[in-house]
Amino acid sequence: MTTDGAPNSPRGPRPRSGDLPFEATRHFDRLHEAGWLAVGAGRAITDTVPADGGRWGMAIVLRPTGAAARRMGELAEEAAVVAGPEQWPTGADTVGHVTVRALEPFRDQSRRDWKRETRFAELLSLAAAEAGPVRLAFAGLSLSPATVFVRAHSPDGSAEVLRRAIADAFTDDLEATGFVRDPVWYLTLVHFTAQPADHERLISWVEARRNLELGEVLLERVELCRYDFDGRVMRPGTIAAIGLGKARGQR
Repeated sequence: MTTDGAPNSPRGPRPRSGDLPFEATRHFDRLHEAGWLAVGAGRAITDTVPADGGRWGMAIVLRPTGAAARRMGELAEEAAVVAGPEQWPTGADTVGHVTVRALEPFRDQSRRDWKRETRFAELLSLAAAEAGPVRLAFAGLSLSPATVFVRAHSPDGSAEVLRRAIADAFTDDLEATGFVRDPVWYLTLVHFTAQPADHERLISWVEARRNLELGEVLLERVELCRYDFDGRVMRPGTIAAIGLGKARGQR
């Protein structure tokens, strides 16, 4: 430990990279070290219920299902207990998701732009028609300064095909908003809304699961969603759910 209470470097086994691309591995390693240091020093980045113009705006997401999704939901609940009762279990069952792209800042319900939502749903339909089902493999828990998350990658590259198709379809709109997304895939289990009460316990809990294999998921639809706080977590509400690889209009 350093004199201010921050750990010197991450402990525990280095996660197996498997088929994870080299650049993604480096990105995850840097993120985990930053999270380890921030949490250990009591300087985690905390989230709040969004105000108009803040985070948690309309987004494009993938929602895992099946045994892997259920296990990640259980891990989210466990992580929230370890991190403290005030944290958001973002990966909990029925809430867990992988963000493909954020599209705009948060809008209060009174400022919803229905025409814009319809336009984005049409653009997403065009993109989905160009991409097939997405395969994601989930393995290994990590920290960031703001979250506990599960690392993911696309073994067959199908997730990158979808991301490129969305970038092409939304070119003008995304350039206008300036929103970008990390060049990696992951599912967030917990967003910190307060400093973890026992940071050593949380760090140890995550380190013990750095190589946890959670399996592969085949995702056959993509969703346009907006978030609302349900009293416990930011819940993604579906605006449009569109089959991947299906002709435009089939949802």
